[in-house]
Amino acid sequence: MKTRALVPLVVVGLLLAACSAAPSTDRGDDPGTSTSPSATTAPPSPSPEPSTAAAQITPDPRRATEDQISYGDRTCHQDKRSSKVLTCVFGDPQGDVEIVAVGDSKTEQYLSVLDRVGKDRGWRVVSMTKSACAFSTAQLAGGPNPNASWKACEDWNRNALRKIDRLKPDAVFTALYKLKVPQFGRGLSGDEQRTLMAEGIHDALERTGVPSVVLRATPRAESADDVAVCVEKNRRDPSRCDITGDTVSDPELVWTSAGMDVILDGLDQGTAMSINNLMCSSDRRCESVADGILRYRDSHHLTETFLLSIADAFGSRLERALVRVGVEP
Repeated sequence: MKTRALVPLVVVGLLLAACSAAPSTDRGDDPGTSTSPSATTAPPSPSPEPSTAAAQITPDPRRATEDQISYGDRTCHQDKRSSKVLTCVFGDPQGDVEIVAVGDSKTEQYLSVLDRVGKDRGWRVVSMTKSACAFSTAQLAGGPNPNASWKACEDWNRNALRKIDRLKPDAVFTALYKLKVPQFGRGLSGDEQRTLMAEGIHDALERTGVPSVVLRATPRAESADDVAVCVEKNRRDPSRCDITGDTVSDPELVWTSAGMDVILDGLDQGTAMSINNLMCSSDRRCESVADGILRYRDSHHLTETFLLSIADAFGSRLERALVRVGVEP
C-alpha cells in the first residue's frame, strides 16, 4: 500500500519539474527577457542586434547614407571646389521632352526618381548638380578673404546658364534648400540674406529662358539632428524621430510662402510643385518612418528608397507642373 501511494506523487513532481524547465514563448523576441532559468545570469551581448519585435526598416538606418543614387562609372555630380559643369543623361535618352535638373545636392537626390519617371513617360533628363550650390545668380563670395567654394559656386552657376542656353531644353527643374546668401562682412540682416537668395534664384530661372519647375523645400530636422541615427536608437518607436510642431515650418529651416513668392512672382513660365503631403500626415508632423520605409538619410536629405516609393505620384505632379508652364509631355 505505501509503495502504490508514492507513484502519483512522483508523477506530479516530474510534471511540475518539466513545466518549470520549459522555455517561455510569450516574449522570447524581446531583448533582455529570459527564455530559460540560466538566461538571467548570462552576460549581455556587447552589441545586440535589433529585436525581431522592433520595426523592420528599409533602408537599414545604420547604412542610410548609402541609400542614394549610384552613378556607376560615370562622374555626374560636382564637388564644392570646381566650377566645371558635369552633365549626365537619365530617363529616356531619346525622349521627346528634355528637362534639365539643376542645383545642389537637394536637387541631385531626385535624380533617381526623375530617372524612373523619365523612363516611364518618355522624358530625357539632363543633370547639372553641385554640392552646396543652389541654382542662383546671387553674389555669394566677397570681402577681403572670399571663400573659394562660394566663388566656385558663382562661376559654376554662370557656366550652367551657358550650358542650358546651348541645350535649349523644354524645362528646368530645381529643388529648394539653401535659404540665405553668406554674410562675408556685408552686415546683412537675416531677412536681407533670404531676399537676396530668393532674388538670385528667380533671376537664374528667368535667365534660362525656358519654363521652370521649382520643387518646394521639404521639411527638415535641426542641422544637428540626424534622423537616421535617431531611428537606429529608437527602432521600437521611430515616431520619436518625427519632425513635429513648429520645426515643420520653421523659417530658419525651410522656405516660407513669402520667399516662394519672391522666386515665382513675375516668372512668366514658372511654377511650383510639392511632395510635402506625401511625407507629412499633417502640417505639424512629418514621419521619419512610414510603411517600414525610412524617409531621411540625415537631417534633410531623403532616402532613394522613399523617393522611388512615391515615383508615380511624383511623376504625375511633375507632369501637371509642366502643363501649367506650357510644356506638353
